[in-house]
Amino acid sequence: MSALHDRRPADFDYPEPFARSLEEELAGVLRDAGLEGRQAQAVSNRLGWSGRPATTLAEAAAREGYSRERVRQLEVKVRRHAEESPLRLPLTAAALRLVENAAPIARDRIPGELARAGLSAGPFDPSGLLSAAELGRLELRVCERDGILMQKRHLELVAGLEKAAQTIVKKVGAGTVEAVARRSGDDAAPQAAQRLLDAHADVIWLDDTREWFFVRGTRTPFTRTLRKMLSVSGSLTLADVDDGLRRAFRPICLPRPVLLRLCRLVPWIAVEDEPPAVTATIAVDEARVLSTLERALVGVFREHGPMLTFSKAVALGEEQGLNPSSVGLYLCRSPIIKTISRGRYTLRGAELLSAV
Repeated sequence: MSALHDRRPADFDYPEPFARSLEEELAGVLRDAGLEGRQAQAVSNRLGWSGRPATTLAEAAAREGYSRERVRQLEVKVRRHAEESPLRLPLTAAALRLVENAAPIARDRIPGELARAGLSAGPFDPSGLLSAAELGRLELRVCERDGILMQKRHLELVAGLEKAAQTIVKKVGAGTVEAVARRSGDDAAPQAAQRLLDAHADVIWLDDTREWFFVRGTRTPFTRTLRKMLSVSGSLTLADVDDGLRRAFRPICLPRPVLLRLCRLVPWIAVEDEPPAVTATIAVDEARVLSTLERALVGVFREHGPMLTFSKAVALGEEQGLNPSSVGLYLCRSPIIKTISRGRYTLRGAELLSAV
């Protein structure tokens, strides 16, 4: 459903004859101020009233063959008219209300939404809406921040939501709207959180219900853990990836469909659907991603495995000078190790390699 889905209200006190679009309504303001033809077009370009984004004085002047000073004079004329004769802008007011109700909303979504709501004849940039509100002395309860239009009263809440979203994704690789709202500490936050995340250009949704998300460009433990596992075995089933993430020192627990979509965002792996599996498309250097103890364990399993009991692995590790307690801990918590059954372990993906 469109974010600005409400149609134009029918109970407004429209001027006679009433304007059928924002473009017509604002063209009427220019006409009443005594501007027509190129003069009206120059100011319309300047203020964003033609539907395109507002321009600088120089740009508006160049389009119509005027000087910057001439366009400035024409704009002053329109502003004086607005001061002397209060403007009747019912469509502008309706458009503002719809934007306020939809906020937070990405700025680039508004032009098309206003047209679909029946308020403008075509896509209408929000810069024209805001400049018209200023001249018409309409109450303006929205503002723009980082390409997102939001209600002014939500500015503090929005800052908290953004910080919460980034913190959560950095910690576990993906976040949920519920977790963001809970971390922000605002009972009314869930809906606002979802709408803010939906408007944010760097947010990627990981499910169709828009509950799980990822923030583009964020470094997470998910990719670090995935590198560890794929350095040992270049290909893993999705079930193996899931198991390895859950048994890591900092467990990452994600629903399988969300995990699959998250894997698709990693540029250096290929994802297969049936059966779900991931494969590294580049060589991942064990020496760079594994700890010293993990590298030693890999060597033990490759030389004496593929399967080792807990006591055997500890004993072999001790022969190489490894701390028995550390070996035991890594057998149970390192993502590169897989538990076959109680007290029996193998390298993750070893069964795939042996089947080749």
